[in-house]
Amino acid sequence: MSRVPAALGLLVLARVLGLPCAAAQPPTEIVVSIVAGTGNPGFEAGFRDLAAAYRKQHPDVRVLLEGKGNGYGVGYSTWLNTQMASGAPRPDIVSGNYVQEYAHYLNFDYYAGQLNPYTGRRMDEGIDFDFYRTINSRGERMTLSTQMVKVMWFYNAAIFRRLGLKPPRTWDEFLRTCATLRAAGYVPTSLRFNYRFYQWLLEILMDQYTRPYIELIRARPGDWCYEPARDANWRYNPADPFNDATPTVNYARLLAAIRSRAIPYDGPAFIRALDSLKSLGPFVPDDFLVDTPSSDAEAYTLFLNGVAAIHLDTTQLLTHIDADMAGPGAFPWGAFDTPSQVNALVKAPARAVESSGGEYISIVNKNQPRTDRVLDFVDFWFSPAGYQAFVDGQIAAGNFQPSGPIMVRGVTLPPAYRDRFAMVTRRGNAEILLNAMFGFFPPGSRLVNDFRQTLADLVRGRIGSPEAARRIQAMMIEGVAEVAARNRLDESNLAHPERDPSS
Repeated sequence: MSRVPAALGLLVLARVLGLPCAAAQPPTEIVVSIVAGTGNPGFEAGFRDLAAAYRKQHPDVRVLLEGKGNGYGVGYSTWLNTQMASGAPRPDIVSGNYVQEYAHYLNFDYYAGQLNPYTGRRMDEGIDFDFYRTINSRGERMTLSTQMVKVMWFYNAAIFRRLGLKPPRTWDEFLRTCATLRAAGYVPTSLRFNYRFYQWLLEILMDQYTRPYIELIRARPGDWCYEPARDANWRYNPADPFNDATPTVNYARLLAAIRSRAIPYDGPAFIRALDSLKSLGPFVPDDFLVDTPSSDAEAYTLFLNGVAAIHLDTTQLLTHIDADMAGPGAFPWGAFDTPSQVNALVKAPARAVESSGGEYISIVNKNQPRTDRVLDFVDFWFSPAGYQAFVDGQIAAGNFQPSGPIMVRGVTLPPAYRDRFAMVTRRGNAEILLNAMFGFFPPGSRLVNDFRQTLADLVRGRIGSPEAARRIQAMMIEGVAEVAARNRLDESNLAHPERDPSS
């Protein structure tokens, strides 16, 4: 399939043969409106260098960066929804993860095996195509990302050395470490009652019990989304932390399994996960339950000031932690992964919240010639030449803030970044559909607040883990109807998950 518009190809041929050309046409414009580019001078400088490098090869194309919202997507999803509902969206490249159910994104799976002209390799060989597979309810891969992000525990190595502590290897060791820190007068962890606690940690804890349920939600022969190349030879293997990233997930099978309680949220396993979450209650700051927009910054300050000995954050911290603690109060630090729970109900070792970061890129599929042109730019962006220009421009601007290791192959980072990212070991991703209880409910649903309140009551000791599990089980079943409606799945889809939702 051609990626260059026919008119452009004729123009190039005329130039090569020395034939008379038609009157010069205004340059083709590719409009990029993604969250990561807003309010970040380093990113904008890198994008200018990327666009300039592309235009050297394609002087007939102008690439425009138009930022909307801010770096966390506030206002962006509203704007993007409005664009997509207009029927004639202006942008060509967007952060599609904010509006996943738009019907006209390019499905990158169709292009995975196609040659990238800037690398001479398949598209899925030039970028780590499968490290995080973002799909919509139709099973389409509508977003690709360029960087990895992983949740890790950072610790004050000076305090650990003084108390004879080492990074814990099991959850029980972690709790004993926290108890030692508290007895020594330190705040063991900087945790606050926000997404880091009731989303990240609960997902990691729950994941150790839910791994076998992939068998219930994967696409089966005859399903509309079944892909023989991905699914035919797959076998469940809990020893492989990346095993469940391979099969296609049938979203209707997930909802049907939750509603039928084939995936239970009130059984012994989930109760054990809630017990583990609650066990951190004595090892948090006094104002743990006060969640404000500045909670993350306040938690990090506790760690930098040596008040809290352990801090939960992402790999993005690796790029600036040394600069943040420069001065007389600086201390050596280390990092460790969330340790595994050890009990008879555990099905597999702990993984991390190991997700995608950097740029979230979706292509609005307007018409084939334009899609070919836009995809050609994305191919360049995902090549060593393009992404290196993008990185170098940010470094030159003094504001390169990668979320973690680069997933575009062949890109060289300065030693300071390369050495830090060498600390990151991939363990597999716990932030999957089976564990995304907080993220399961649609935005604005009453169930979001009910879920958060139930966990607050658990931590306060107002209810025990069995009662919390009972409430959450009821919420999940109630949420199935809301989620199905949002994803345009009707009763027939849940009764017959093999059917194509679009039909």
